[in-house]
Amino acid sequence: MTFTLFSIGIISCASVLFIKIIVGKIKFVANSIDILVLFLCTFYSIKGLLSIDYKSSCFFTLHGIIIPAIVYFCTKTLLTNKQTTTKFCYFYTFGTVILSIYMAMNIMLYGRLNSVGGITSISGATYLFLGLCIAIYIIYNQNKLAKIVSIFLNAIGFISTLSRMYTLALFVMIFMKNIFRKTNIAAGYIILMLMTLIVTLVLTSKMIHLSVQVSREQITEMEHGADRLTNMDSIKYALAGRIEEYNRGMELFYKSPITGAGIQRGLANITQHNVHVAWLAYGGIVGYAIYFSIFLIFFLRITNKDKSDGIIFVGTATTFAVILNSLTNGIMHGAMPIVAFLAMGMTTAQKNQQKDMEGYNA
Repeated sequence: MTFTLFSIGIISCASVLFIKIIVGKIKFVANSIDILVLFLCTFYSIKGLLSIDYKSSCFFTLHGIIIPAIVYFCTKTLLTNKQTTTKFCYFYTFGTVILSIYMAMNIMLYGRLNSVGGITSISGATYLFLGLCIAIYIIYNQNKLAKIVSIFLNAIGFISTLSRMYTLALFVMIFMKNIFRKTNIAAGYIILMLMTLIVTLVLTSKMIHLSVQVSREQITEMEHGADRLTNMDSIKYALAGRIEEYNRGMELFYKSPITGAGIQRGLANITQHNVHVAWLAYGGIVGYAIYFSIFLIFFLRITNKDKSDGIIFVGTATTFAVILNSLTNGIMHGAMPIVAFLAMGMTTAQKNQQKDMEGYNA
């Protein structure tokens, strides 16, 4: 489906906001991230229109880049004070609680986690990660019972997704939050991306060969259960499948290394499950540089002092968690780009609020 209720709603919201900005009812001050995001949308839109399979490419560009960008701009523009930010947090967690319960019921009824209302387990984990973080660090601070209930209801769905990367990120946030707050997040981002880019290039150099001793059907069953976290054959099969997919993506990059091939669907009707391969295959060196710079500038703007603020801490940590997850699940499909840009938007809005309180413009 090209347009969903969500995409129609967010585009309508953006249209109203744009008109209000034009007539002067809402203040909007662009920053370097905004300019790069607009450049990113323009770049991939042109690539999509010039693609051989332009319908497919434009579809993925719309949902993987343009809609998330609109979410970023709407969030940044709408969250102008503490009241609207608080309402946003409550409404978001209310939505994730419903999603969490629905996912938990799916497990109880079918014994495995299937796609829920078009939301896959990893997309569910992405939405729920932010909801869980908001419940833990932002809302219901004066009502411990309500906080515990909110955390529990978000956690049951999050646990059911069996997400490896988000579980690791949540562990760091909860048990190592002081270290995270004192860490230079921009430096961490550069090191993470550099190291994983090297690993990705090694994996796609065809130097590594993995053999699995069980059938594809058995592995598929494992992927929907706890074995996906503990069974080495399941992990090896997942990695072998990823490497095969990465090789196809890198072939696209080698054919068009400067500007890439535009976003294309893979064999499973999805985009690449590795952030490096996706950025290189679809956007080439130019696309990679734009995407990398957006997140780098965002993290450079976050100081250790900023991370003492609950909203900024959660927004920054969520953005970093989505990037961490994107190393094996990608960042240009599903909920991943939406939540990443939403988290950047809420963080930017909170920093703008702080500057306004100090008497400065954003």
